[in-house]
Amino acid sequence: MRKALALLAVPALAVMLSACSSEGRTAEETARAYVAALNDRDPDALVDLSKEDKRVTGREKDAEAIITKDGGRGLKVTGIAVDSPTSPEYAHVYITGTDKAGKPFKLTIDVTREGDATDYTISLGHYKEGEAPTGPVPIQ
Repeated sequence: MRKALALLAVPALAVMLSACSSEGRTAEETARAYVAALNDRDPDALVDLSKEDKRVTGREKDAEAIITKDGGRGLKVTGIAVDSPTSPEYAHVYITGTDKAGKPFKLTIDVTREGDATDYTISLGHYKEGEAPTGPVPIQ
C-alpha cells in the first residue's frame, strides 16, 4: 500500500514542481501567440494576451480593429527579436516573416510584465475617465 501511495505521489510532486519553476509566457511566446491570433482572426485570443484591468475599457474594440487591419494574412514568422531597453518588465518585440503570398512583413509590438506577473502582456484599450494613474512616471 505504501509503495502504491509513493508511486502516486511522484507524478503529483513533479506537476507541482514544474508549476513552481515556470517563468510564465515570455516576450517571444507572447509575440508568437499574437501572430497566431492574427492568422486565426481571433480577437478573443488578443484580449486574452492583454492585461485585465477594471480601470481599462475598450480592449475588445481594439482587438477587433487589429484583426480587421492585419488578420487572416497567413503570416509565417521567420524572426523575432526582443529588445528591453529600460527594464526586463518592458520590451519591444520585432517580428519579421512572410504572408501567404510570400510578401515580407514586419510587426512591432510592445509587451509588459508588471509586479508579480509572470506572463508578458500586450496593451489594449484605454483607461476610463478619471481612472488613469496619476503622479510622476518613474524613470528606469
